Amino acid sequence: MTNREKLIKTNIYDLLCTIQKALSEDGGKISGLCVIEDIEKKPRPCPEGSTCGMCIANWLNQEATPPKPQWQDAMMKNFLRR
Repeated sequence: MTNREKLIKTNIYDLLCTIQKALSEDGGKISGLCVIEDIEKKPRPCPEGSTCGMCIANWLNQEATPPKPQWQDAMMKNFLRR
Protein backbone atom coordinates (compact mmCIF):
# COMPACT_ATOMS: atom_id res chain seq x y z
CA MET A 1 0.00 0.00 0.00
CA THR A 2 1.35 3.43 -0.92
CA ASN A 3 1.10 6.51 1.30
CA ARG A 4 -1.42 7.91 -1.19
CA GLU A 5 -3.63 4.84 -0.82
CA LYS A 6 -3.33 4.96 2.96
CA LEU A 7 -4.41 8.62 3.00
CA ILE A 8 -7.29 7.98 0.62
CA LYS A 9 -8.58 5.27 2.97
CA THR A 10 -8.16 7.48 6.06
CA ASN A 11 -11.18 9.23 7.55
CA ILE A 12 -10.62 13.00 7.23
CA TYR A 13 -11.65 13.57 10.88
CA ASP A 14 -9.06 11.02 12.05
CA LEU A 15 -6.41 12.58 9.82
CA LEU A 16 -7.07 16.10 11.15
CA CYS A 17 -7.05 14.85 14.76
CA THR A 18 -3.72 13.08 14.15
CA ILE A 19 -2.24 16.27 12.67
CA GLN A 20 -3.64 18.32 15.58
CA LYS A 21 -2.08 15.91 18.09
CA ALA A 22 1.29 16.21 16.34
CA LEU A 23 1.04 20.02 16.36
CA SER A 24 0.23 20.04 20.07
CA GLU A 25 3.01 17.63 21.01
CA ASP A 26 5.52 19.55 18.91
CA GLY A 27 4.70 22.77 20.75
CA GLY A 28 3.42 24.32 17.55
CA LYS A 29 6.83 24.31 15.86
CA ILE A 30 5.45 22.71 12.69
CA SER A 31 3.11 25.51 11.69
CA GLY A 32 0.79 26.55 14.49
CA LEU A 33 -1.21 25.26 17.40
CA CYS A 34 -4.49 24.67 15.58
CA VAL A 35 -4.88 22.63 12.40
CA ILE A 36 -8.09 24.53 11.50
CA GLU A 37 -6.29 27.89 11.82
CA ASP A 38 -3.60 26.55 9.49
CA ILE A 39 -6.19 25.40 6.94
CA GLU A 40 -8.21 28.63 7.04
CA LYS A 41 -5.19 30.95 7.37
CA LYS A 42 -6.97 33.02 10.03
CA PRO A 43 -7.20 33.02 13.83
CA ARG A 44 -9.79 30.75 15.39
CA PRO A 45 -10.37 31.12 19.13
CA CYS A 46 -10.97 27.90 21.06
CA PRO A 47 -14.59 27.60 22.21
CA GLU A 48 -14.96 27.48 26.00
CA GLY A 49 -15.01 23.90 27.30
CA SER A 50 -14.34 22.39 23.88
CA THR A 51 -11.73 19.81 22.93
CA CYS A 52 -9.75 19.83 19.69
CA GLY A 53 -11.73 16.79 18.48
CA MET A 54 -15.04 18.55 19.10
CA CYS A 55 -13.82 21.69 17.35
CA ILE A 56 -12.61 19.70 14.32
CA ALA A 57 -15.95 17.84 14.12
CA ASN A 58 -17.90 21.13 14.30
CA TRP A 59 -15.68 22.69 11.62
CA LEU A 60 -16.16 19.70 9.31
CA ASN A 61 -19.95 20.08 9.67
CA GLN A 62 -19.96 23.81 8.85
CA GLU A 63 -20.84 25.12 5.41
CA ALA A 64 -17.68 25.73 3.39
CA THR A 65 -16.95 29.04 1.73
CA PRO A 66 -16.80 28.62 -2.05
CA PRO A 67 -13.33 28.85 -3.59
CA LYS A 68 -12.32 32.10 -5.24
CA PRO A 69 -12.60 31.98 -9.04
CA GLN A 70 -9.37 31.30 -10.85
CA TRP A 71 -8.16 33.03 -13.99
CA GLN A 72 -9.05 29.87 -15.97
CA ASP A 73 -12.71 30.27 -14.92
CA ALA A 74 -12.80 33.82 -16.26
CA MET A 75 -11.24 32.74 -19.55
CA MET A 76 -13.75 29.90 -19.95
CA LYS A 77 -16.70 32.21 -19.23
CA ASN A 78 -15.45 34.66 -21.87
CA PHE A 79 -14.94 31.81 -24.34
CA LEU A 80 -18.47 30.44 -23.77
CA ARG A 81 -20.09 33.86 -24.30
CA ARG A 82 -18.97 33.95 -27.91
